[in-house]
Amino acid sequence: SYTRMKKVVVVHLHYLEVWGELARSISIIDPDELLITTTNLSKAKRLVLIDFPSARIYELENRGRDIYPLIYLSKLGLFDEKAIVWKLHSKRSLHTLRGDKWRKELVDSLARDETRVKTIVSLVENNEASLIGAEKYLTDLSHANFLEHKNLFYSWSEQVNISLKGETYSYIAGTIFACDSRVLAQVKNISLNSDSFKLE
Repeated sequence: SYTRMKKVVVVHLHYLEVWGELARSISIIDPDELLITTTNLSKAKRLVLIDFPSARIYELENRGRDIYPLIYLSKLGLFDEKAIVWKLHSKRSLHTLRGDKWRKELVDSLARDETRVKTIVSLVENNEASLIGAEKYLTDLSHANFLEHKNLFYSWSEQVNISLKGETYSYIAGTIFACDSRVLAQVKNISLNSDSFKLE
């Protein structure tokens, strides 16, 4: 018999002023579980719990921007259960005039409307995709960057039991994506902790 996969939304809420926009997108996704990481617990609670009273909010230092908080949640085992995870971010990128546009386009690619959400659910449930994001922001890791961090990449790939082939690797710039929870569950095995990232 068919059992639908649980829907989980994870939000790194650093810029609290964009919460209203993110809340609309979260409502479209209609998650079974909402996980928030933030550097300001009291303000985040006042905003988030009005819209989503059952949200779980974690106060974490802004280390590695949204990457350490994601690793932290994974190490808690929060992605161990089979689920579809939407990873959102209050990203503003204040150093560029397009910062807000970047976030909106990335989030829209995942939660523009219910049809988009249903398509993502279908792709992940049917094992047609394990990670989904905006094609416009699909970026290749530069060869120089790969070489600079080659030993780390190989070490991490061993820890999560994947093999690196070739030297062209793509990622979705902005870390706003949807994925099978298994993608994030394996991150807990990577030997990184808060001290591995500088405080930003």
